[in-house]
Amino acid sequence: MVNESLDQLGLRHKILEHQAVDKWKQVVGPHIAAATVVERVNDGMLFVCCKSSAWANECTFHKEHIIKELNRAVGKKVISDIRFSSRGFKRALEASLAKEKTTAAKNDIESIELDSSASKVAEEVASVSPSEELAKKIRHVVLTSKRREKAQREPQ
Repeated sequence: MVNESLDQLGLRHKILEHQAVDKWKQVVGPHIAAATVVERVNDGMLFVCCKSSAWANECTFHKEHIIKELNRAVGKKVISDIRFSSRGFKRALEASLAKEKTTAAKNDIESIELDSSASKVAEEVASVSPSEELAKKIRHVVLTSKRREKAQREPQ
C-alpha cells in the first residue's frame, strides 16, 4: 500500500533522489564532504558546489565511482550524472535561501487545513524511511501534495 501511495503521488523516485543526497557525506567521505555542498538534485542530475575549481576537477575525476556508490547506497539507479561547479559555498547557500523564500512566498499552501486522514497517509508513507530526517521530508511532501490537491478542488 505504501509503495502504491508513493507511486500514485509520484514521490518514489524523488524520495530515492533525496536519500542519495542524504548519503553524500557517507559515500564521498569526510575529505570530499568538507570541500563540497550538494545544492540540489533534479531528474537524476545531482548539482554539487565545490570550494574551488581544483576541487571541482578532482571530484569530476571520481564522478563515475561516486554515482555508482550513491546508487548502491539507495538500492536503485536514481543518480545518472553529477555536475560539479566551483562557484563556492557562499553563493550556493545564498541561492538556496533565495529559492526557499521565493517558494514560500508563492506557495502559501501551509495554511490549508487537512483532516486527520491526510496525516495518517503521510505517517504511513513516511514510515518506510530508513532515517527520521528523510521521514520528516516525506511527511512534508505528502501533506503539501494533499494541500495542493485540496486547493485545486476548492475555489479561492
